[in-house]
Amino acid sequence: MLVKGIKEDLIKNINLSVNAYVNSGNEKILTPFIQVVAVKDSVFNQLESYLRDQSFETMKLTAVRTAFNNYTKEAKIIIDSVRNGKTVGAIEMLKRFEFPADQQYHDFAGEVFQYENEIEAHAKSDYDWSIADNAIIQIILIILSVPILVIASKRLGNEVRNNQKLLSDLDNNNRKYLYNDGAILDMNANDVVEKSISSFKKAFDFVENVSKGKYDHAQSLLPHEVRSLNQSTLMGALLQMGTKLQTAEGDDRKRQWASNGLNQFYEIVRNNQNDLKGLADQSVAFLTKYLRSQQGSLFAAIENDDEEYLELIACYAFDRKKWIQKRIDIGTGLVGQAYLDGEPVMLTQIPRGYTSITSGLGDATPTCLLIVPFRFNDKVEAIFEVATFLKYEEHHVEFLTKAGEFLASALQAAKNNNEMQAMLRQSKEQSEILKAQEEELRQNMEELEATQEASRRGERGIE
Repeated sequence: MLVKGIKEDLIKNINLSVNAYVNSGNEKILTPFIQVVAVKDSVFNQLESYLRDQSFETMKLTAVRTAFNNYTKEAKIIIDSVRNGKTVGAIEMLKRFEFPADQQYHDFAGEVFQYENEIEAHAKSDYDWSIADNAIIQIILIILSVPILVIASKRLGNEVRNNQKLLSDLDNNNRKYLYNDGAILDMNANDVVEKSISSFKKAFDFVENVSKGKYDHAQSLLPHEVRSLNQSTLMGALLQMGTKLQTAEGDDRKRQWASNGLNQFYEIVRNNQNDLKGLADQSVAFLTKYLRSQQGSLFAAIENDDEEYLELIACYAFDRKKWIQKRIDIGTGLVGQAYLDGEPVMLTQIPRGYTSITSGLGDATPTCLLIVPFRFNDKVEAIFEVATFLKYEEHHVEFLTKAGEFLASALQAAKNNNEMQAMLRQSKEQSEILKAQEEELRQNMEELEATQEASRRGERGIE
């Protein structure tokens, strides 16, 4: 089924990735293409080794492989054109972008399947012919005489041994190169041929399920107890390929989840840059719910003169009793210590009485607690604490770390803005005081001049 996988998996994934990338320019869409480039040599090498072991001519496979490599190079040229801003040229190349050896592939695949069918048919035919031949020999032996019967018996024994060897070789080859189920068969022709057909069908079903994204069902076709026997078989190679594709798909889902969340979070931060309270409340609510958590709280780092501490500025679904004291000294408790260490802290054993999640059914202790410092320019600006009944994974921590960088930047900007506003208010107050003093001085000067003028007039009157 590796032959069928070249068309349905490798070529198809390249075509879909390149078309989608040219139309969107999104690098993440190239993940299937990158995966194909990583596994293509392994797939072709395994297929070539398998065909050589079966004494099958591999010249056409080499031609298909060369055409596939050229197809991959052409895909890379189109991708590089998009990356270099030559999207129009890439679209023109995309119109001519198709697998150049499609007919060669179909001819090659048809010969492989025909060859496998001929092997099975030849084995069955040889066995049936041997049975018929043996029956004729037995009749002749009875007719001719005992001496001839003795000679014929020896020949019959040789034929039986040859047939047994043929069946044994077919069964051993199936175990060695196709699929080994660990069962020991009696050398019965029907059983051996049926087992061979069953093995090919199992390989086909595996590839079909992988192509549809049903990785768990595909892996169930190869039981754990026989996987050690199939490390070098076709089924073993397909299992490894399916596992790699499943891992890559899972990683892609996590990256997409984080990307969507960050885009939504960035929008929240941008819309609340001038409202520190609204920014904190909406950020905590969004992050808590996006992580499917039950509680969340945000502490801002406060610096007043020589004093430094953490102050609760927003929380989501926390019992008010827990945060009666909204101030936490640096180095005190889990939150204060996380500020000093500057590293995320995840606990699956929550200290007794530390927190509880309240619902209509009562209170319950969460099963996982995550505390993440939010940094900006290598300085911790805030601490985010979140709790859940589930368990956080590494991509959750990475998501919070990236979101925290953006929120910390916004918090720092908000702090700077508040300080600037305070300075402006102070400057305005000082300016008003100075104006009042100037007005008072002007009035005093006018009164002094009036007094002096009156004095001069009095002196002239006396004279």
